[in-house]
Amino acid sequence: GAGRLEGRRTVLADLNADCERLTRLGWLSRYPDTSDDPDEADARVAIEIARRVRSAIRQRVPVAEAE
Repeated sequence: GAGRLEGRRTVLADLNADCERLTRLGWLSRYPDTSDDPDEADARVAIEIARRVRSAIRQRVPVAEAE
């Protein structure tokens, strides 16, 4: 029902800050020689964020079975 859909939106909305951080790190890594180059710690954080986002999306998208 509507409450269930609203709950899903809330969970995805909670990931907005994570997605913004991934976007920033992606941008910084594409343009070298910026004043704030990502380091190994940033990469580790990005991997953890990406895993959380992927997990949240996979919970909402049905997986097609192999033929």
